[in-house]
Amino acid sequence: MTLTNRTRKEGGFTLIELISVIIILGILAAVITPKYFDMTSKAKEGAANAAVSESIARFNMGYANYLLTNQKVAASLAVLTAANMVNATMDMGDWTVTMSQSGTDVSAKATESKDNATTVLTKTFAWPQ
Repeated sequence: MTLTNRTRKEGGFTLIELISVIIILGILAAVITPKYFDMTSKAKEGAANAAVSESIARFNMGYANYLLTNQKVAASLAVLTAANMVNATMDMGDWTVTMSQSGTDVSAKATESKDNATTVLTKTFAWPQ
């Protein structure tokens, strides 16, 4: 075979085939991108919810421990914190949960540890009686 015959038989993609593949990939990217960001935000909310639930469970354990140790009900979150039964600020890995009391309500606020400016979730529950 001559050199010209060999080069004609070598396969490859045409310009139209390449452009059509690029267009299809662009359409797929345009459809998938919003779903990805929606899933990311839902995952962030789920992780914040888990961190807040964990902090509420730790609060309940500290409250019960105080009750069993001192044979009396804790009057406030400050009393539990002073007795080292509950931490007002809890490090949950990617999240920092801060607990505060206002009257008979206790709030647990989840904030991202990496930027400390983004509060994702706050849950409020009644002081145990």
